[in-house]
Amino acid sequence: MSVTSETVRLPPLSREQPSQREPLGAQSDRTLVLVIIASLLATIPIWLTSFPPMVDLPEHAAQVGLLRSLHNPSFGFSELFWVNWFTPYLFGYIMVYALTPLFGIVAASKLVVAAAVAAVPIATAMLADETGADPYWALLTIPAMYGYSYSWGFLNFLVATPVGLLFLLLFIRRVRKPTLRNGVCLGLFSIVLFFCHALTYLFLATIAVLYALLETGRLRKAIIVAIPVITAIPIAFLWYLRTSADPSAQDPIVWGLNWFSTSDPHTWGGRLTGFFPRLLGLWSPLFCLIFGIALFALPFLAGARPSKRWAVWVPLSVCVAVMLFGPTGGHSGWALSQRFAIFALPFFVLGMERSSTSRPAWRAAPVFILLAWICVLISVTENYEIEAKGFTQILSAMQPNQRALSLMFLQNTKASPAPVFLHLPAWYSATKQGVVDMSFAVFPVALVRYRPTLPSQDRSVSEWRPETFEWETWHGDLYRYFVVHATVDLGPRLFGRAPCPVSLVTRSDNWWLYEKDPQCTSGEEQTSPPATKSALPR
Repeated sequence: MSVTSETVRLPPLSREQPSQREPLGAQSDRTLVLVIIASLLATIPIWLTSFPPMVDLPEHAAQVGLLRSLHNPSFGFSELFWVNWFTPYLFGYIMVYALTPLFGIVAASKLVVAAAVAAVPIATAMLADETGADPYWALLTIPAMYGYSYSWGFLNFLVATPVGLLFLLLFIRRVRKPTLRNGVCLGLFSIVLFFCHALTYLFLATIAVLYALLETGRLRKAIIVAIPVITAIPIAFLWYLRTSADPSAQDPIVWGLNWFSTSDPHTWGGRLTGFFPRLLGLWSPLFCLIFGIALFALPFLAGARPSKRWAVWVPLSVCVAVMLFGPTGGHSGWALSQRFAIFALPFFVLGMERSSTSRPAWRAAPVFILLAWICVLISVTENYEIEAKGFTQILSAMQPNQRALSLMFLQNTKASPAPVFLHLPAWYSATKQGVVDMSFAVFPVALVRYRPTLPSQDRSVSEWRPETFEWETWHGDLYRYFVVHATVDLGPRLFGRAPCPVSLVTRSDNWWLYEKDPQCTSGEEQTSPPATKSALPR
């Protein structure tokens, strides 16, 4: 049967679908401009802090810092590392790496994060217009910019989120009109998406295939249009086989199907009760519940109507299924299902069609809600900066090209439900060509990794439990500096039995910097294993 005859048999699209509309009209253009302005303004909190309140971001910046340091002949730890170019975290790191010479690594990291989170509402507006939904409601996705993935500092996942939305946009255009050109572009895009983040690629590829099945109504047609989507599958399979042989990637899959409570406080509640906190990234579950319900209710109150096309609800259905039933951890990853909350509002917007019975007062409500939300977030961010400012003084007192150990007895802040201080000392590695343990270099997805020839680590050592510090077990002789975050001076207790003198260099608020006498050695080699083993998200 010819393609023409198959096209005739497709289910009829609604009058507002892109295939029967003109390209972006003046109203859609104005809406897109409004979303762009609002999204850029919403990034203000990122620029108000010396270091963003994101748990893993210092470690990701340290990866870029190590990559740059390996090209520096004066870097004293080159023999410890090797570069793992075959990683699905490549794209985000390369972006920060490319911007660092122009802005410095801290500003480059902020710029990439700001661009990633701001691009989510913008990509949502473009995708909504493509599917016949009202792009105005993309404004509702702005609060989710600072949700679970942002708080935990999932840099590469954040970068992959808008890329994934644009990937879906390109696929929907291909479903409507498949050509060789858009097939090639989509195939290349799938490879880019994989190297942004493997999870996001698998997630969007699943959505694309199901969307094609429902939209075309024919298995053969769906297979033809979806072939470019699976271009990256062989690459993903090779990567999986390669990392599966790594001992650090052999963690069992954990499902954690707890609906109303959880034994892990870092997942912020059960599958159901934790949804709105993970969506918004704020402390109060009650506030998150009320505010979150309001975001989903506003389109209906303003007169919007849900689409009757089943295909446009596929992305949200898959997202909900992943959040409810997806694994919590496995293959050296953590919070696998929780992070997908960032897609919930964008995919919900795809089902909100334009309506001729709009209620202007309710339609204007998102603008005022967003202004209030940004003010609240700015206040919360300023409170975090007060708690974190002491680290800046500690950092300025550390000489470059040294090795440091992070001992964060105080990991949490009142400004965030995430333990944002856990990896903060890793900014030393990012900014001063040093090495800080714990380091993401122990993980198979890392761009810069510790060499496999190093001795195996003591799995009892964990950055989550600095109170278990013992000089010999934690290889204290490896380090010049010890960065401690605690309410009292723990130096005598931590280093009282050390074979080398360790003295307090400086203190600022609850931040303490200790230094081992650089002239003292006890014979431990610099090739000893890294200090800690982590179960943190990557």
